[in-house]
Amino acid sequence: MSEMTTGGMAPPPPPPGPRRRSGSGCLLTAMLVLAAVLVLGFVGLAALLFIGEGPTVPEGSILLVGTEGEYPETLQYAPFLFADAGPSFSDLVQGISGAASDPRIAGLHLRVARTRLGWARARELRDGVLRFREAGKRVTASLEYAGLMDYYLASAADRIHMHPRGQLGLYGISMEVMFFAGLFEKLGIEAQFEAIGPYKTAPEAFTASGMSPEHRDQLESLGEEFRSGAAEAVAESRGLTQGDADRLLSDGPYTASRALEEGLVDALSYLDEIEEDVGDEELVDIGDYVNSLRRGAPPAEVRVAVVHVDGAILPGKSREDLSAGPVAGANTVAEALAWAEEEASVDAVVLRVSSPGGSDSASDTIWRAAERVRAVKPLVASFGDVAASGGYWVSTAARRVVAEPLSITGSIGVYVGKFNIGELLDKIGIAADLVTAGGRPNWLSPSRPLDEQDLERLREGAAEIYGVFLERVAAARNMTATEVDAIGQGRVFTGGQALAAGLVDQAGGIEDAVRLAASEAGFPDEATIEWVSLPEPPTLAEAIEAEFRAGGLRERLPLLDAALEGTRMALLPFVPEFR
Repeated sequence: MSEMTTGGMAPPPPPPGPRRRSGSGCLLTAMLVLAAVLVLGFVGLAALLFIGEGPTVPEGSILLVGTEGEYPETLQYAPFLFADAGPSFSDLVQGISGAASDPRIAGLHLRVARTRLGWARARELRDGVLRFREAGKRVTASLEYAGLMDYYLASAADRIHMHPRGQLGLYGISMEVMFFAGLFEKLGIEAQFEAIGPYKTAPEAFTASGMSPEHRDQLESLGEEFRSGAAEAVAESRGLTQGDADRLLSDGPYTASRALEEGLVDALSYLDEIEEDVGDEELVDIGDYVNSLRRGAPPAEVRVAVVHVDGAILPGKSREDLSAGPVAGANTVAEALAWAEEEASVDAVVLRVSSPGGSDSASDTIWRAAERVRAVKPLVASFGDVAASGGYWVSTAARRVVAEPLSITGSIGVYVGKFNIGELLDKIGIAADLVTAGGRPNWLSPSRPLDEQDLERLREGAAEIYGVFLERVAAARNMTATEVDAIGQGRVFTGGQALAAGLVDQAGGIEDAVRLAASEAGFPDEATIEWVSLPEPPTLAEAIEAEFRAGGLRERLPLLDAALEGTRMALLPFVPEFR
């Protein structure tokens, strides 16, 4: 086998080719898609006739921002008449920024519940709310059942309301990692992996019964960054000492009454009481407000293309993985970069990376397309919640890298391997017999272990991938490969730590990156900017058609499929989730 997988099994023999769709099946799909589009079109047309062009923004409005659910980096489908596909996270950031200087907007209310952002984007949102306050406008927030991230966001407000029967779950920062070596031993599964560097600890989940010193050191370092960042922000907003904030953020849970006693919230209020405090002004939802900005926006002085690398990086087109979420298809992203490179109206480009990495070849395809952009236009990388492994690889094409202090980044390293389930098959009474016409069949067989010669090939391949990774980073960061290796070895950093290590140029969010790109293109700081989000999301009809056309399980799980086919990976297999 010429290619290897980091974090997956060696590939089995190629599966039979997909069966061709019958003519009747394609016709049925086309008819269903056409019917759905026609129904949506008629309903949308009726909505426009009866409702008009959409909500207006009267003077003295209060911007309503709810944190429940996700604000995706990229939309699943493009807005279609009445079909609301957003707002995206970029829309959220631009909306709050625009409202800060909009004379029609008098204040902002944060309805905080079940926030599903990562810590980097939570900080970016919080910073936007603070800038709104700095513009001289009032911010209120409401909580019911809330965790640490919810409270972290709410603490940006002038006044925090909490439901009288609510609860504040502040338990400090922790992370729990599961190890499966004991289970694998009982089942008869052998995990054979090779990793470059002591900090590329992902295989430990399959080969160890607990954290190595390096694994523990890495997670403790990340956790301390999150803890201190949250405590510092809350202390400043609530007028507390750092010590008091540390204590309060780890001493929960708090009933609503105790949260009030401790000064964590300002009032215990039902919905009608919150509405009285907000005032009689009309509430305008952030999504409606963003749509109103689009309708009335004058021509901008600068056009910045924001090209998203959203999700695991794999060859082919962008798509969804049932278990892992969005997949950044290298072909799709490279085509978007090529358009931005050639489009005369685009003045600069931001590569927005929200990815744990993926295939090394797919990452290199995006890197090459980004390099071509950089040769003719300013290119700035912006990191979301995670930009690690292949996600960091693609960013090495940028002139400047901007990351939030809590962005997960780095992980310059590789691990490769496979699982041997021969003993498990024997335990359950399944015999595996093999016929081969030469070669080294152990690579392809899930029932046979790799021998020492196979493992040596595994190490050689991993070392080669790692060497290319070091070269990419060294060239981008003006370091030697030896210097990169010293901070590589698979180690994961926060954006703040990466800035200190020289892997990042500037702390900030996507709006900072867009402003920097415009500045690099020679425009003044006060210039108006149009963000051109790429790749363009599919139309609703295309999204429906893609769902109808989705085949078997492997097609719906492209990350698993890539592992089974032996795709080489530069992938952070898990993103630390600190609670």
